[in-house]
Amino acid sequence: MVEEGRQRIQQVQIICEHLRIQVQRAEEEAQANARKEVEDMKAKERQWEGRCEKLCQQFARVREDAASEAKAAEQERIRVQALQLECDRLRSARATSNPTGAPDQKLIQDLTAKLEAAREDAANYRRMVIEEQGRNSELQQQLVDASRAKREATAALREVRRSPTRTRVSDPGITPLR
Repeated sequence: MVEEGRQRIQQVQIICEHLRIQVQRAEEEAQANARKEVEDMKAKERQWEGRCEKLCQQFARVREDAASEAKAAEQERIRVQALQLECDRLRSARATSNPTGAPDQKLIQDLTAKLEAAREDAANYRRMVIEEQGRNSELQQQLVDASRAKREATAALREVRRSPTRTRVSDPGITPLR
């Protein structure tokens, strides 16, 4: 009976040793997995930071282009107004210098053509400014999306760092990176 008890104790000790080794291996594996997840999250965070930086630079260039185009459109609008004023002034001057009222058709046609060309140019500039504003809005949305993704990656990285041995791939908040 004593011998049987000793054998039983040895068996339990062997089982305990096997369990301890298994637990140690599982902990090492969990730590290795957590380290890998941390490194993967750091890499992902660096990617998002790079993308955010590129979008910020692109956004700045678009903003500069939009400002330049808006300035050009304003200058074109001023030029159209100046042509309109010149046309009105010439009509007044013609009316005072031509009391018979016989219109100088060539002058009127030239000024009307200039005015129409200026109006078309102004409309084109307005259209270009509106298109640029649309691209600007798209870039702003991309920047917002990239910033949100970066925040999410940073939060996930913090979560992985907080509990490196408890993190399991089956946790709903963490997806394994491959």
